[in-house]
Amino acid sequence: MGNIPSDRNELFTFAQAHAQVFIDNAPTIGLTVAMANAVKTATLATGTAISDADVARSAARTATQDLSESYTDLRRVVSEAVRTINNFALNAADPALVYSKAQIAPPADRTNLPPPNAPFDLGVSLNPSTGSLLVRWKASQPQGMTGVVYNVQRRVGNGGGAGGFTQVALTGQKRFEDSTIPAGTSVLAYTIQSQRGSQTSPLSNIIEVRFGVGGGMMVKQYAASEDPAFKMAA
Repeated sequence: MGNIPSDRNELFTFAQAHAQVFIDNAPTIGLTVAMANAVKTATLATGTAISDADVARSAARTATQDLSESYTDLRRVVSEAVRTINNFALNAADPALVYSKAQIAPPADRTNLPPPNAPFDLGVSLNPSTGSLLVRWKASQPQGMTGVVYNVQRRVGNGGGAGGFTQVALTGQKRFEDSTIPAGTSVLAYTIQSQRGSQTSPLSNIIEVRFGVGGGMMVKQYAASEDPAFKMAA
């Protein structure tokens, strides 16, 4: 038996190389036709099993990756929902009723926490296929603070007087895709404010987007105190 490889892959290679040889030379090497054919049949079956196993392993890897991505997406949407419920409860006349209806435990009492911090490091990118703008920001809140949502405010045009900012979204994420930009808009500006219950942060910097000829886009960022509309309001 020393001529037979012990390694499974080497065994299969050996069988592939010898199956037809055994059939062609069965009478002269002491094998019956049935024995030689059995080697070939077993070799073919093993080849099919190897192929099926490879397909199954590939499918398992794909399924595992899909499962991981599903859990990530589930955590994201559930976390956003709970953050929104927390914020709604903080502003409700009967917070306990909100938590009872949602069947979730209220967060620990955080009444002594300071107001949330303002968002910072705003960024914007254009989706050329839809024309929408993705606005992103960062925010670092005090330790233990939960229930923070972000008030996204937008101004269409150059502002000043009646051209002030209006709320376009309240989200628990640090991103907002604006798909409601009026046709023909040449200038947009955004500012973000953190909110927890009745407490709000200062406004973030303003990020201004100007659309040019041929789909070009210019972006600049400046403090709210430098904005003409806020100066007029002051």
